[in-house]
Amino acid sequence: MDMPPVLPPPLPRKSGALGAVALLFAAGAVLAAGALFSFPEERLGLRLGLLIAAIFCGVVGVVLSIVGMTKGSGSPALTAAALVLNAGALITAGYFGEKISEQVAVELPAIIRGATAQDHSDETDGLEVASQPIVQSPGAMTFSDVEPIYQRWGEEKLLAAYESAGSRDPRWDDTARQYIRGWYYWRYSGGTKKGSEMPEWRRQLLEAGCRDPLVLYIAAQIYPQTEEHISLLTQAESAAAASGYSPALLFLIRSELFRARWNLKQRDIARAGVPACAETLRAALLERPLTADDHFVWSYLLASHASGFLLEQAGETICDTVDGVEGLEPWLKHQIRGRHEKELAWQARGKGWANEVKPDGWRGFEEHLALAREHLTKSWELNPNHPAAAATMIAVAMGSSQDAPTEMRLWFDRAITARFDAIQAYDSFMWGLRSRWHGSPAAMLALGQQCLATERFDTDVPWQLVEANRDIASEWDEPDAYYPERAPYGDLKRMFEGYLAAPAQAEHQTQYRSHYAVVAAKCGDETTARAQLEAVGFTLDPGVAQEWKVDPKEFIRRYGKKETPIEKEAPAAH
Repeated sequence: MDMPPVLPPPLPRKSGALGAVALLFAAGAVLAAGALFSFPEERLGLRLGLLIAAIFCGVVGVVLSIVGMTKGSGSPALTAAALVLNAGALITAGYFGEKISEQVAVELPAIIRGATAQDHSDETDGLEVASQPIVQSPGAMTFSDVEPIYQRWGEEKLLAAYESAGSRDPRWDDTARQYIRGWYYWRYSGGTKKGSEMPEWRRQLLEAGCRDPLVLYIAAQIYPQTEEHISLLTQAESAAAASGYSPALLFLIRSELFRARWNLKQRDIARAGVPACAETLRAALLERPLTADDHFVWSYLLASHASGFLLEQAGETICDTVDGVEGLEPWLKHQIRGRHEKELAWQARGKGWANEVKPDGWRGFEEHLALAREHLTKSWELNPNHPAAAATMIAVAMGSSQDAPTEMRLWFDRAITARFDAIQAYDSFMWGLRSRWHGSPAAMLALGQQCLATERFDTDVPWQLVEANRDIASEWDEPDAYYPERAPYGDLKRMFEGYLAAPAQAEHQTQYRSHYAVVAAKCGDETTARAQLEAVGFTLDPGVAQEWKVDPKEFIRRYGKKETPIEKEAPAAH
């Protein structure tokens, strides 16, 4: 019998490698999609590049996997694995694509205008009003005049109250006094005294069993927006309600609880607590006839920190409470109502660009800004010596004026005539001078340089040059690229040297030198960066590092003290 001929095995199909190639594309898609987790939102350009890479690799990998399966070539397991990985990467990319598209809608127009120096080098919008000298009225207050007002209020409502109504015990009394005073100085005076001791005092007080409501309220601040934060604040609320403390403390605690619950998405619970907040606020305002200093402090409290957040979210209730308090000066009532109306206007408009605002949004925006203008103007007319109404009017003018730059400057001058270093006014005017509103980088820089020209290093006014440069850099696609290319480093050096030489800033030397070192490094001056670090023992203030988003250890390693071979071999100290 004839045997069939023995045939050689068939040659492998050329498409047999499709599974392996698809797997390679899957690896690229997974890596690109995974990297999206690692980069913050401000790195928009890099995130877009990673998104495109993930989608490209994923789509190519899926197509190759399907072709491989259709032709039955290669390893089925390998091809199936490649298909699953590519599909997973595409799903991940789709999730980030939605997030990034929202970010692009908000940020891309600003990036297009401000990503490079050439984009805005010829813009001069707002330059004329920004280039005017900063008004220095002889009667204007500064923070040195305001600080004692806050201190007296804190001494009476908090420290003196601890002595008369607190959970006193010899085991912790001395530590509690230091802790309360140190926190209050930091929160309401902008100081740094005893800042390093605060965590240790907190530990000692809690371990000793101190459950004083004021101590618990302060201790809660170390856990912002967490369940531990809410737990300590809840304990503080119960203790304060049963104590002889001023209702002002209970209002501060309840305001903080409202903000914490709101930010932790416990919003129904937060809203349910609003009537109690209002009740306690009313009791605090009626506790005694209010002095001029009391009005000054309540103007600040109701517009800042947690109570300011409460005004933003539950403003109608808070305004009605304030309006119903007899004996409260009308200028303060109008100021609080005006702030609320301004907030409602921007809520109605939304945060998007002008072409994204719906007709109802524009209508609400205009109506609430008109009411804000009415109340804030009345507040300023009743008390032009307080800066808050005029400072808030800058944002109203920015959104509703026919000649916004001129009116913004008018209200800015009015605010700083009342208080020369009313930083809210500087911040608001600087924001209105951005290209997206009524100005340009040239105008922002001009305002910062005029602030430096005052040479008032006893205040934060010259410091606005730093803020101007930071704001300009934030409009660049790569903010750090701004400093060596465009920052006026000579002016910045002169500003830092002015603060370092000012007797009034002696206790803030570490902070100023840390800022100086970071800015010098960003501008490419490594010699000055190293010299400033050396002057403070090769340390970097933690708050400064956080503010500039700098890794302190890496920064000191790069710009700090050069190790000798002996130092490298020495064991670490414990």
